Amino acid sequence: MIGFDDALGTNPGPEHLLRPRGFGRFVSAAFLAFWLCGWAIGESLVLWILIAGGIALLTGTPPEPGRELLEPGPAIAVGVFLLFWLTLWTFGGYAAITELLRLLWSRDAISADPACLRVHHRLGPFRSNVEIPRDRLCRIYVAPGDKSLRADTTTGPVVLSSLGTALERANIAAALRTELRVPEEFESNVSSLPDGWQEIVTPEGEIALVKDLAVRRTQARVALGLTLASATLALILIALTHTDPTVIGITVIACTAATGLTWGTTRLARSRIEWRIGAGSLTRRRRVGARLRDLDEISRLELTRSSDSDGDDWFSLEAVPGKCTIERAQGDPAIPRRLGTWLAQRANIPFDDRSTREATARDLTLTLAQLKASGALGRTLAGWLERMAAKQRNES
Repeated sequence: MIGFDDALGTNPGPEHLLRPRGFGRFVSAAFLAFWLCGWAIGESLVLWILIAGGIALLTGTPPEPGRELLEPGPAIAVGVFLLFWLTLWTFGGYAAITELLRLLWSRDAISADPACLRVHHRLGPFRSNVEIPRDRLCRIYVAPGDKSLRADTTTGPVVLSSLGTALERANIAAALRTELRVPEEFESNVSSLPDGWQEIVTPEGEIALVKDLAVRRTQARVALGLTLASATLALILIALTHTDPTVIGITVIACTAATGLTWGTTRLARSRIEWRIGAGSLTRRRRVGARLRDLDEISRLELTRSSDSDGDDWFSLEAVPGKCTIERAQGDPAIPRRLGTWLAQRANIPFDDRSTREATARDLTLTLAQLKASGALGRTLAGWLERMAAKQRNES
């Protein structure tokens, strides 16, 4: 297949092109287009209210001819609420526009050569490229949850494409595995720390695993900014209560919010969970400033699979005993599995991966045997489970 990298004069190898498929996408696109019309009206209206109200407060004039002057306390409270609403509304519109473009005007071109896997994404007028060196590739597979085409790298999974049909993505995954000579299933001898985690030396001179400290510092700075904004608003409202008692209720709410944000920011900046790595041991600890407290001694790790009320699969890396969740992911066990493999090898403790097809089949066989031995009702339920399992295998 000829891809659009050829137009640039480069052809790294055979290209696999994926486009949106199915008539149902036009129904979804029509709904999104209709919703976006309402979104644009709401966005414009709230922007106008905020601008007009801000000008009225700064100049001391009515927002419109014939209207009364705005009361500063209620006006500020309404403005803060509308600003918060507008932020969420803007993100919602961005997501809807992105999905509309994905449904109607998008394509992914995937190519491979012995040195690299390349993906050229086009979403409407926007283009982006992803390049994954061959030495960073661990496997290529179709995710069990959303059936997207993914590449597992030394630092975690990368979504290559969610376009096309499930069969097209499965065929392309098989072709890429052949071209690049990478496996489909996870290999337990591959051990690397996924993105989002960091190995450190603690002040006590011990080795520990923590959430990425750079990310945590960024989160703390964002939380500090929100705390300062909330505290500033609370102080303004406190000053207004001397002249306008009607804003006392809003002031109490603002002070409560500022107090909660202050507590959360302090906790985020000074407290963290550490996993101390020993020779044949793993200890969960909580550090608050210079204070350190041991919480659990971990003897083994488990990767489990569960489903929520919507039928979505969740994969959890759990520390046993205690069933404390270390990492959790929806639809794809790549990150918790890689983290579990790394921790087990680093701390020299057992790791039981109960999310694989083989483990799931063993658990199902054991459950069916127990149900069949329990009586007539159990045999009926076992038959229903067998039919459901057969249906899922056929669909996959």
